[in-house]
Amino acid sequence: MEFKCKSCGAQLHFDQGQISSKCEYCGNTYMIFDFLDKETQRYQEKKHLVNKDNSRYKEIYSQYADIVISPEHYCLSASDFIDIIEFFDSAEKNDKTIELFDHAKLCFINCVESYEDCLLAVKYVEEIKLPLFDDKSEAKSALMRLAYSYRRKELIKSGFAVEVPQTKSEDDFIQLVKSLLLKNDVYHLFQPFEQEIIRSSRNNAIKYIIDNGKDVINEVTSVSNAKDIQSSLMSLVQKGILPSGCFLLEHINKRIEFITNEEQKHKKKQKYIICCSFLVFAFSLICCLTFTIRGHSIKNISITVVSKTNDAYNENLVSGHRDSGYFYTFVLDVKNSSPYDIKLIRGDMEVFNKNGDLLSTSSAEIRGNILRKSSEKYGIQLHTEKGENAREIWNTSLDELKIVFKINAVHFSDGKIKTYRNVKEIVIHEIK
Repeated sequence: MEFKCKSCGAQLHFDQGQISSKCEYCGNTYMIFDFLDKETQRYQEKKHLVNKDNSRYKEIYSQYADIVISPEHYCLSASDFIDIIEFFDSAEKNDKTIELFDHAKLCFINCVESYEDCLLAVKYVEEIKLPLFDDKSEAKSALMRLAYSYRRKELIKSGFAVEVPQTKSEDDFIQLVKSLLLKNDVYHLFQPFEQEIIRSSRNNAIKYIIDNGKDVINEVTSVSNAKDIQSSLMSLVQKGILPSGCFLLEHINKRIEFITNEEQKHKKKQKYIICCSFLVFAFSLICCLTFTIRGHSIKNISITVVSKTNDAYNENLVSGHRDSGYFYTFVLDVKNSSPYDIKLIRGDMEVFNKNGDLLSTSSAEIRGNILRKSSEKYGIQLHTEKGENAREIWNTSLDELKIVFKINAVHFSDGKIKTYRNVKEIVIHEIK
């Protein structure tokens, strides 16, 4: 809607739903009701829409007023206050609105977070009416210092300026050297103060490299990193960033030579260690196998008969009956010198008289847990068929008998079942 200013006659424009409009020539502000006939239907319709919008307007006005008066109660950014500033700028001008307008600008100034924010804040400082600032010049100076800091961070982030590291680490040094090679060809596109930021940061970086380069290079441990530094330093010299004949080039060359020699020594040492480790492993394996073989040797087992007891006999039953024949118990002292416990010994036992005649041959089993490096006593029962040999054993004392034992198999605690072939019989009792 278009109307004429009642003060100067200039055109006033009202958008749909707009309550007030400010004359661009005389600066007076008018409400839309000032131009509508209260008696017309159009006025009533417009009044309804305006009242609806006016209610929302008052709500926003009140909310924004609370924010700019007590900004510490809200968590808002500088960009949030831009909307508030624009609202009060378009609102009906009175002393209260103008005061809130200035407070909104002050809130923005206190929340700046970028270089562009600082430049706009300097403009707002100039526009804000006193006494919100005691010293506008000091406020603008502080904002320009802050703008310098923000712009420096932006230039560093974009790679145009260089940030000097706080430490002397190898990685930081390599990154710094490489960063000096980036974006040198667009220096002239920046404003003088930006050029100063870039130039100052690069001068500080060059000083850091010259002052700390030797110490950092001395800590480099890999040829790849050393050559990376070497290549970057040579590029800096070629571009004139570092002076020709820079002492760091000679130093990095010596470091590369040193690291190369050390790596060769290390490789030789590693080969020697691997070789020795293999020999130790082979020796240990041989020892282990030898230990295992020796541990299962029949020589680790000794048997001695310590007593003989006649248990029972029956000559009336037919041969082959389980109770027919003669039964004797021989107590054996079994010594286990192996590194393993023994669970079972199987063998053949023979009994001779003093004339050397064979009186009995039978299989025998010694069952039990014979602990390693120990000895145990076990009784085994000998059964012979009835006859003269059986009666002779019954009537002969142990002292007059010769007993031999041939070990056929041994069950060890490590799971090994050792079978012995072609083993000589051992005398487990001699005639006294």
